[in-house]
Amino acid sequence: MTKKRKVNKVPAHDKTKCCENCLRRDCDQYGERLERIDVVLRSSEGFHWNKKLCMVMKEEREYVLCNECFQLVRDAENVWLVSWPAYLWNIFSDPLNVNKLHEMWKYVPESMRAAWVVSYQSLECGTNIFQEEPKAYFEDITKEAHMVEKLKSSGKLVDLIRVCNDYLCYCSIKCPWGCTDFVDNCGYISYQDFLIRMLKVNQPIKGIGKKNVLFGINGTYMTTSPFFMNNSKWPVRRAVVFVPNRGFCVCTCKDHNGGSDKRYVHPPTNPMNGVLPMERSDQLAHAVLNPRTIKSLRTGKYNDIYQMYSCRGSFRGLDTCDIVDVGNFSYTTTLEGRNRALILYGRSDLRQKMQQLVETKRLPSWFAEEELINVKKYRFQENNNIQKGLDGSTYVPLLDAIAMGQENMMETLCDDINKNGMEKKEMVEVISSWPSIVPMCYSSNDTFENCPLQIPTMKVKGDCRLLWFIMSLGCHVPAVWKCMCGSVSRNSD
Repeated sequence: MTKKRKVNKVPAHDKTKCCENCLRRDCDQYGERLERIDVVLRSSEGFHWNKKLCMVMKEEREYVLCNECFQLVRDAENVWLVSWPAYLWNIFSDPLNVNKLHEMWKYVPESMRAAWVVSYQSLECGTNIFQEEPKAYFEDITKEAHMVEKLKSSGKLVDLIRVCNDYLCYCSIKCPWGCTDFVDNCGYISYQDFLIRMLKVNQPIKGIGKKNVLFGINGTYMTTSPFFMNNSKWPVRRAVVFVPNRGFCVCTCKDHNGGSDKRYVHPPTNPMNGVLPMERSDQLAHAVLNPRTIKSLRTGKYNDIYQMYSCRGSFRGLDTCDIVDVGNFSYTTTLEGRNRALILYGRSDLRQKMQQLVETKRLPSWFAEEELINVKKYRFQENNNIQKGLDGSTYVPLLDAIAMGQENMMETLCDDINKNGMEKKEMVEVISSWPSIVPMCYSSNDTFENCPLQIPTMKVKGDCRLLWFIMSLGCHVPAVWKCMCGSVSRNSD
């Protein structure tokens, strides 16, 4: 028989019942009755005492158990629908996880905390745990999802107006892959699979959960809480929901329902404007898009007048804009000014272009001086805004990107050609047969094991350990690869 783990006895209120298996209470710490928890006295007939998640000692008596634990100890399998309370309390009370009690409590939504807070505080190092602190990563939207379905199914116009204004006015659910979706349209992944991947703790049961369903998650999913249109009244939330016949699940978008086994490229976030779009493209760029606007947008109280563009067609296709090398600096919006300060801080070539426009009298000198003053005003180095935008993103550094561009260009070599017994030199364009640089793709603040692919095992006859080591070293250390390429003559490539 499996040795049962001893847990501390929790003092209970006179009217409070505590499950002996998962130690959940049917009342909160103030004596208020909790929903979805029914703890009653049960008979021990038909119990599977050898189950790992059965943490009660075998005795000839009745046990106080909740509905989920009672069904768990009677079933032969560990179904997540009924095993989640015992599973969570098992990792909470495991002595090997005592150093991560503070972090584990963050993964418990406040709707679950009320039943566990007293029992959690009785654990070692659990005295600094409270109902609201530390702040939970997830929000339980089960009640909200039920309310949305109830209002939508009523068929009344007033209910449809209410559900659109109060619940569905924007995508409020944050997907682990960086997407967003509505409350009534989101997908799900198992809360158990998420905990197995995220919590590096001792698991009560080995070999459970699906593998390869959480690849490519954005590295800032657990650390950032964005707002829709940067409005603090419209938070985009990490959420869990109780799904019938499945139990608690982590909400995703509909496209990532069930998870994903693919790797993703996450673009950096604009550290100045976030996701807010600008009215027009960057006017200081080397190539500026200039739309051929005939009539601009105008809004009224009861009607709108949409923009009208001139569309031209040819054998090369259709277009509604021209590409020019000098933009329009007659006006500057707030978002455009903030973005231009960021560009001038990081792009020395565009700073030189602005100086060139001043020298050619296409820009006044006072305009360039004000733009440079704005760069100093935002204090990019002190505020570390750029690094915050790179966190969780996948990007190639500037020097590696330049080297990749140069590598893709055709090289010109001089070859000696014998013709009619005379020697002459001719310039021939060739393409290198193998890359001379290995660009490194960085993923900042990545805690989801989204690492580069490794060199596969060489299944050939003979000892190839040295060759495998050289290939691995060259592919993961760009300086080694560059030295290897430099030692080979380009003419022999």
